[in-house]
Amino acid sequence: MRLLTWNIQCGIGCDGVTDLARIVSVARAMMDADVYCFQEVSDGFSKFDGGADQGAQLAALLPGYTPVFRPAIEAADAQGRSHRFGNMTLSRLPVPQIDNHLLPWPGAASVRSMRRHALSVTVRAAFGPLRIVNTHLEFHAAAQREAQIARLLDLQEEASMSAM
Repeated sequence: MRLLTWNIQCGIGCDGVTDLARIVSVARAMMDADVYCFQEVSDGFSKFDGGADQGAQLAALLPGYTPVFRPAIEAADAQGRSHRFGNMTLSRLPVPQIDNHLLPWPGAASVRSMRRHALSVTVRAAFGPLRIVNTHLEFHAAAQREAQIARLLDLQEEASMSAM
């Protein structure tokens, strides 16, 4: 089984151009993955994505893959339009289970940060079920990162206990 994970930063390349087709092209050139895990996928945040649904665009660019997008951040504007930001997993293997877990966010007001989550997708691989956790830990605050890692370890322990 082959897996590729990539923080796509809302599809913005090093040249400042937002181009999801280019990102998928590079990802596919790197490997023919069974599962792609993308972080920082945006939907309706015009300053990041021009108001586009990047999850839908990525799904269209990877036909034959089951798309699973879950937001860490979700809000509605005054006109009722949804704005979402999170992680996306695309799998060409069957996906019998999906879980989404918000991660701790201690001291959020005191440092530059954003809400984080762990998107857990179980796929049916040739060797049996495999749980893949797609996450994006906090960069700017070590205390937040440590709390997030502790929660991920707890989630792993919970998943291991329920599998017995």
